[in-house]
Amino acid sequence: MKSCFSYDRIASVYDLLSYFAFFGRIQQAQRYYLSQIPDGSNVLFLGGGTGWLLPDLFLSSHSRHITYIEASANMLLKAQNTVLRFQRQHPNTPIPSITFIYGTEQQIPFSSKYDVAITNFLLDMYSGSDLLTLVNRISKHLTDEAIWLFSDFHLSEHPRQRIWQKPLLSLMYYFFHLTAGIAIQPLPDFADVFGRFGWRSTHGSTFYQGFIRSQVYRRTKDVIPDAVAEDR
Repeated sequence: MKSCFSYDRIASVYDLLSYFAFFGRIQQAQRYYLSQIPDGSNVLFLGGGTGWLLPDLFLSSHSRHITYIEASANMLLKAQNTVLRFQRQHPNTPIPSITFIYGTEQQIPFSSKYDVAITNFLLDMYSGSDLLTLVNRISKHLTDEAIWLFSDFHLSEHPRQRIWQKPLLSLMYYFFHLTAGIAIQPLPDFADVFGRFGWRSTHGSTFYQGFIRSQVYRRTKDVIPDAVAEDR
């Protein structure tokens, strides 16, 4: 699968746009389950953008290694600078070794198996067979006991909330279609896609009146799904 979109044009303002558009709830959702990452984990962070979440990851868990893959060269450079800045500001804080890779899921090292996958606001850019291929490829690189931290947009089950969520979602897709080449499409049924590859949600929370959802997925073996918590 070849990525046909790029965030290079808006890399300098992307974080500010996402923060102010949703009053920080996007950032809150991505931080929410970082504490679930086991110590010593080998982490696959796919599509992490500017790397603003990396300092939170360093402080919330004690991972062994992070493979950071980003399809935007400008975003990747910002992520590397984020780490350098963190090291200068926190010289006594140990951080995991990090491999930065310019590319997509196709560049995941074949020899690696990961304990954790992180995909935040990434899967909504794919649909149909491309989305299935993406989830399948990531799944093959994860251990049987791995966890998958997932955050993305979600259309609420409540009709009153869907009234404003659906046009807002369409507006966002249109904006990113113009600026980054994202295809305009319906929001995928993420639960169905994960389920096809044996993943079930064990923890879930919603933000911004149900429009943003953060979840922890595990493989179905001995998994007891938790209810999704209300807005945080």
